[in-house]
Amino acid sequence: MSSVSEIINQAGQIQEAIWQTVSSTFSEAANAYVISKDPRVTTLEPDDLNAIGATRQILIQFAFAHISDHTQYLILDESQLAGFLTGIQGKLVPSITEPVLTDSRAILESLVQGICLGVGNMVGEPVAAIGLQIRHAAFDPPENFERSATVVQATGILTLESTRLECKWLFDVETLKAMTAVDEAPSKAFTGKASASEVGPSGKPAEDNSLQLLMDIPLEISVELGRVKMVVRDILELGAGSIVEIDKAAGEPVDVLVNGRLVARGEVVVIEDNFGVRITEILNPAERLAKLNEAA
Repeated sequence: MSSVSEIINQAGQIQEAIWQTVSSTFSEAANAYVISKDPRVTTLEPDDLNAIGATRQILIQFAFAHISDHTQYLILDESQLAGFLTGIQGKLVPSITEPVLTDSRAILESLVQGICLGVGNMVGEPVAAIGLQIRHAAFDPPENFERSATVVQATGILTLESTRLECKWLFDVETLKAMTAVDEAPSKAFTGKASASEVGPSGKPAEDNSLQLLMDIPLEISVELGRVKMVVRDILELGAGSIVEIDKAAGEPVDVLVNGRLVARGEVVVIEDNFGVRITEILNPAERLAKLNEAA
């Protein structure tokens, strides 16, 4: 059995890539620019689990399809989530009620989607989540946590301008093994939009006949500096020399979209007399292929 330090090191090595993917899926679902910062890993003792269950929080329960009896949890602080949703929606969300959870379900599900995409990209197979539940309740450790010698907590921090959201991701050691077993033969129980024959050993989609059919389809690439909402009155008052303040600060990455779908981010550069974009961040291959297929 691995020591606690080995478990923390093993889990820590994969967190940055996973949370970068989570920030991308969350940004797309929320239609806002969200970034991930400084994920960290620790292990939890029974007393720690009991302390987590002392208050009601936002719980997102799920499991990977190929190890469905190993429940995982994303735990979000209610006040932090309310502040984050306020920033996304541009209107005050004073507290997390059931209607708010219902309206925000797609955004919250994108956290799990990002985890599955990030893990799938590492193991070379699509990973699906099953048993997904979102509720406002006190945390009650599942049976697999009680059976496990160690429970791991990976904390990802998502930021939206000056607002932050801590996402505490709890899973057992068996789940960690499944996430890091890159050299093992993938289980047939993995499920997803693509089959094993459609995904190469590096996690990149295989160039089969169906993909070749899409290669000559023209797509529109656009660069979005930022967005702003204005009322008709203000738009009618615009004239030459007017300044429109957008939702991004100077120096922030710009979004690169293909047929209106986010695929990358970059920085604006000047090449002779022309503007260009230097790519600084790009969605993983599985995400990009999915978006290109949707656009086509």
